[in-house]
Amino acid sequence: MKNSFLETYDSNLLEVEKLKKLIPDVIQVHLMSADKFNDQIEKRFKLGEPIESLTKSFWIDQSNTAEAWLFISLHRSFELLEISSTLLFNKKLVASAPVIRAIFELTISNLVVSGRAQYVLDRVLDHFSMSNELPLSDSFESDFVQAIWVTRIPGIYKDKKHLHRDIGVGKWIKELTKKYAEAEGLQESYDMLSDLCHPNLAGNRFFYSVNSENSIDFVTRKYETNWQNEAESLLKKTLSWSCVGILNYHSQTTQLINRVRTLLNVSSLH
Repeated sequence: MKNSFLETYDSNLLEVEKLKKLIPDVIQVHLMSADKFNDQIEKRFKLGEPIESLTKSFWIDQSNTAEAWLFISLHRSFELLEISSTLLFNKKLVASAPVIRAIFELTISNLVVSGRAQYVLDRVLDHFSMSNELPLSDSFESDFVQAIWVTRIPGIYKDKKHLHRDIGVGKWIKELTKKYAEAEGLQESYDMLSDLCHPNLAGNRFFYSVNSENSIDFVTRKYETNWQNEAESLLKKTLSWSCVGILNYHSQTTQLINRVRTLLNVSSLH
C-alpha cells in the first residue's frame, strides 16, 4: 500500500468526519421482500397496469434498497472508524488491529458492491438511451440485497433459496486490484493485518524484544520499538485507505441512486 495514505492519514479522517455530519441518524426507507414485491407486481400486471409503470416500481424499489444499504454501511463504518482512530491515538495497537481489519474488509466489500452497481446501471441507461425502454436488472438487485442480508449463520433462513453466503474478502480484493491502481498492495496489507489480529508472530512481537545475542527477552506490556513503528504505519495506512474508500463508495452510490431517481422523476438524495 502506498505511503501517500500514511501522509494523508489526518486529512482523510477529517474528510470522513465531515461526511458523518451530513448523514442523518435516522431515515425511513420502504423495502419489500422479493416475494412480496413479485406478488404485488403480478397482481398489478393482471389488472392491466402498463409495463412501464411496473418497471418504474422495480427501479424505485432498487434505489430504496441501495439507499438502505448505503445508510447501513456508512453508520457501521463511522462507528468502527471512531473506535479505531481513538485506539491508534492512544497507541493501543493490538486492540486497534481487529477493528481496523473490520473496517478494511467492510470498505473493500462496499467498493465492490458500488462498483458493480455502477457498471450495471451504465449498461441499463445505455440501453434506455437507444431504445427508450428501461430494462430490469437481476444483477443490480442481487448485489445490494446480498450485501444487506448475507450471512454464514445456518438456520437464519428457513427457505434455502433465501440462504445467502459471502464470497470472501480474497475475491473482493482481486476484483478491486484488477480495476483500480489504488488497490495495489491490498492483499499484502490484509495478510499482515490478519496476522496482527490472530495468535501469530506479528501480534506477539509487541510483547518481546530480541537482545544482541538473538535470544528472546520477554517484556511485559512494553512494545518493541522498531516493530511498533512498522505496525503503526501499516495500521494508519490501512485506516487512511479505508477513509478514501468510504468517501468513494458514498459518492458513487449517491450518484447512481440520483441517476435512477432523476430518470424516474422521484426525489433524489442530497
